[in-house]
Amino acid sequence: YNSGGGGYFNAGLVICVQPKEADYKAIAAAVSHAVETNAETTEEQLLGEVFRTRWRPLHPKFNVVKRVAKFAPQLWSELSSSAIFLHYIGAKPWLPQKTKVAMDWDADGYEPLESLWHDINDGKFDDDAEKLTRSFMSVDITGIVTHKTEKQKEVKRLK
Repeated sequence: YNSGGGGYFNAGLVICVQPKEADYKAIAAAVSHAVETNAETTEEQLLGEVFRTRWRPLHPKFNVVKRVAKFAPQLWSELSSSAIFLHYIGAKPWLPQKTKVAMDWDADGYEPLESLWHDINDGKFDDDAEKLTRSFMSVDITGIVTHKTEKQKEVKRLK
């Protein structure tokens, strides 16, 4: 749906330089139309249509998706050292576990990353960016990757 922009439009982090009122109106109209027609769509699809050829991708370090730790640990090793934002795609750390499992096919196994979010939210780092960076860099993803492996074994067993 979005070949004009050079690929997939990810709305995990959007930076709008000099936003225009016409863009706001176009976004509002697209959302209204989707609601009125019960369209199955996402924010990425709506924004991708509004901005078509007027967007540029950011470097992946600006939107490192939590699932990279589980499904592409080598890439995680490369990106985590320069990550600026961690995108808690799907289930959010602040939601109850029951809600996370109900809304996300891959809700389990992210405890080390979710624990980091809770530490930040609880003020553990007190605006100490170096301490936060060291903490992020030391997140042990072994459990996340192991959880994926155990799930894969379980799926194979059920087949």
